[in-house]
Amino acid sequence: MSTSISRSALLCSLLTGLAGLSGCSDKDPADVSFQEVDTSVVPTNIIPNSDLSQSNTEWTGWSAEVDESNGVVAEFELAPTLGQGGNSLKTSVLNVEVDSAPDDLYAGPSSVAVKPGQAYGVAAHVQGPRCGLTRFIVNPVGNTGPELILASQNIFLTGEPQTIEFFFQVPESAVTSVDMPVQMGFADNIGGTFFIDRMVAMPIPVLPPVQEGNVARNSDFEESDTAISVDGSWANSGAGATFSLSTDVAQNGNNSVKIVFDTTVGSGDPWAIEGRFG
Repeated sequence: MSTSISRSALLCSLLTGLAGLSGCSDKDPADVSFQEVDTSVVPTNIIPNSDLSQSNTEWTGWSAEVDESNGVVAEFELAPTLGQGGNSLKTSVLNVEVDSAPDDLYAGPSSVAVKPGQAYGVAAHVQGPRCGLTRFIVNPVGNTGPELILASQNIFLTGEPQTIEFFFQVPESAVTSVDMPVQMGFADNIGGTFFIDRMVAMPIPVLPPVQEGNVARNSDFEESDTAISVDGSWANSGAGATFSLSTDVAQNGNNSVKIVFDTTVGSGDPWAIEGRFG
């Protein structure tokens, strides 16, 4: 007999853990029914010090790093919670260069013990500037190869407290611990203040079905190292500008589209030159 589990049910379980709610009944014993009792193990959060409550001065079990050699400047400190108990980890982004890498600035749980072959759901409370960008990563400890990263989730921020969630699967190989950095090394984040509050990761029976996400083909321009368009994924039109695939600047992967305008451009027609996904 097959067993299915919905994404909404998984998220409900994660958010229950995120809010620190109890799964116990508050009914009087006389009102409790003993029929069809669920004896399954309640999911356990695997992130130590997940609400940053162990200290008011140090983020024990978490890492917060900035690579100033690449021109990134940031400051970290514990701050009042966003409302979920404990503390929040505050990151003030003072500078990011255009060619900085996302992982030049990050903060998040480190060396989190996981079980080989197990699936996990992750949820966190975050807050950052409107249109700020963060990237949630799950990476086996010691891994430097991007192809072995277990999860990479871009989160655009709204300026208000928000809850994010994503899932990852640990391979059956000898992966027993992971780092979970939240990368913030994006040029758009200059001057922004970011807060990471309570963060949980719980074992789940199976990964949820893949949800339809980005429908734009080759939206990160990584499917080719020579062509912008792959099977009609991109089109551009109009005279007065040159479009090319470039490795000069890339916030995701290695490639981006470079647009060079001719000095004669200046008609004022916004539709005279355009690039678009097919």
